[in-house]
Amino acid sequence: MSSVDKLLRDWDRDHRTIVEGLSRIPKVLQQQKLSRTEVVSKPLAPKPSGPISAPQTPPNRESYRETEEVPHIGSPLSAEGARWLKEHDPSIASACNSVKDGEVLEARTAVEAVCARHGLHRSDLQEHADLLGFDIGTIDDDAAHIKQMMQAIADDDGWTVSYNNELRVLYKHARNSKVHSVKLQAEFDAPIWHVMALMVEFDLTETWNAFMQDTTILYANLPLLTCIYGALWTPFFLFDATVKAEAFDIGLEDKSVLVRLSDIPEDELAGYELPPAHKKRRRASVGWGSCFRLEALPPTPEGKHRVRASAIAHLNPHLPFVPGFLVNFVLKVASPFGFKMMKKVLNELFKEPDSIFNKRIAMRPEVYQFCKDKTKILMKHFYGLDIDV
Repeated sequence: MSSVDKLLRDWDRDHRTIVEGLSRIPKVLQQQKLSRTEVVSKPLAPKPSGPISAPQTPPNRESYRETEEVPHIGSPLSAEGARWLKEHDPSIASACNSVKDGEVLEARTAVEAVCARHGLHRSDLQEHADLLGFDIGTIDDDAAHIKQMMQAIADDDGWTVSYNNELRVLYKHARNSKVHSVKLQAEFDAPIWHVMALMVEFDLTETWNAFMQDTTILYANLPLLTCIYGALWTPFFLFDATVKAEAFDIGLEDKSVLVRLSDIPEDELAGYELPPAHKKRRRASVGWGSCFRLEALPPTPEGKHRVRASAIAHLNPHLPFVPGFLVNFVLKVASPFGFKMMKKVLNELFKEPDSIFNKRIAMRPEVYQFCKDKTKILMKHFYGLDIDV
C-alpha cells in the first residue's frame, strides 16, 4: 500500500469518527444539560499512609459508550440517578471521605459542587443518604456549629478578664444562670502533636495534673471521637463529668483542629461502666458550645515548634447558688498553676524516647503521624515553610 493510499484511508477513518461524534451531541444534550461547574477538589487532605491524591476530573457523560444508558440526573433525583452519581461523580466519594476524616467543611463544599453541577437541591441528595453514604443534615448541623464555636473563640465581647499573662483567662456568668463560662488562651513552645497527646491520652492526666482524679477513657474511636470520665478537685466539692469529645479537621479553612465538647447523652452513658466512686461525687454538666482549638504556628528562628491553644467551657455545677465573684477568684488563683503544670509536662515528659507519652504516640500513627503530616502540609501551604517533624 502506497503512502498516499494510507493517508487517504486514515483521513476517511478520522472523518467518520468526527461525523459520528457530532451526531451524538444532540442525544446527549437531550438527556440533560451538563453543568460547566468545576469540581472542588481536596488539595489538603492527606492520609497517614499515602500521598495526596491528584485533583479529580468531573464526570463526562459523552465519554461513555453510546450503548451505555445514563439515567436522568436532575431534581427530583431518582434512585438510579443517585446510584450513577455515586459510581461516576468523584465529588460524592470526596464528600464521603471528608466526613470519615472529620473534614466537615470540605464535605459541605463537595456536596455544594455536586448540587451545582447537576442542578440538584440538597434535599435530593438527602433523600438518598443511605445509598450515597453521608447525611447532609448532619453535615450542615456540624458545619453551622463549627462556625459558632470559631466565632465564640475569636469574640471576647461580654467576657471579664480574670488573668492575663502567658495564660489569658476570661470568665462570663449571666445573672440568675447556673452556667459558668470560662475561656482560656495560651501559646506553648511545643509540637502540636505533644499538646494533642495531653488531650488524647486523657487516662494519663491524673499522673501530671494534681487537680484531676479518675481520668478514665470510656470509649475511643480515634482520631475523631473519645468519651471520657473525669473528676476535678475544687476547694468546695469534688466534681465529675462525662464528656464526649468530637474532633473536626479544619486545617484548610482555619489552620487548626477543633474539638467539640458535650455531655454524653444518658442513653449512651448507660452502656459505659463508670468508676465506683462516681456515686459519691457531684455531677457537673458541660454545656453546648464548649470546645478547644489547636493551631500549629510557624517555628521560632531557632526551629522550636509552637502551638496556639484556646478553650471554652460552659459548666453547670448543679448547685443552688455559686457567686460569680467566687468562681472568678478561684480561676485567678488556680489557672496559672494548671498552666505551669502543662508547661512542665511538655518540657519534660516528651524528652525521653521511652517515656509513656512517646510510647503512646508511637502506638497511634492514625492520630499523631497524621497530625505531623498535616502540619507539614499546612506550614508549606500557608507560610511557604518546610519544617522537620
